Amino acid sequence: MDWEVWQLWLAAAMILIMLEVFVPGFVLACLGVGALAGAGAAAIGWGLTVQLLAVGGISLLSFLFLRPIA
Repeated sequence: MDWEVWQLWLAAAMILIMLEVFVPGFVLACLGVGALAGAGAAAIGWGLTVQLLAVGGISLLSFLFLRPIA
């Protein structure tokens, strides 16, 4: 079975969000949200550079805005 890139991003997001249960601080969940953005960028068909920028940007935004709320 061959995995598509968006499926790998989605698996990474699910793993990071599940691991958040064991780590305090809402850190891995923010990275999981970024990985979801990477999955979306890969599903659209954008290249690896755009995917990594999406992951980094959305992770940073979730650290800045979602983490203080949680």
